[in-house]
Amino acid sequence: MILITKETAEYVRSVVPGACIYKTMIRHGGKQGKYYAEETAKVLKAVEDFQGRFRVTEEYPVVSKQTKI
Repeated sequence: MILITKETAEYVRSVVPGACIYKTMIRHGGKQGKYYAEETAKVLKAVEDFQGRFRVTEEYPVVSKQTKI
């Protein structure tokens, strides 16, 4: 089982409908908890695709203001 975020869990459920995803929580219906997904090839590929969508592909230089003394 691998640890994933809530957003990743929602994406994996939409891509792989039969995926086994568990949420651990203290109380029934609680907002806190951790999501765990099975380690199959389809689920790992979906997680990789989801995380790859947020990679920075291009960086811009940061211009700092220089003060004269």
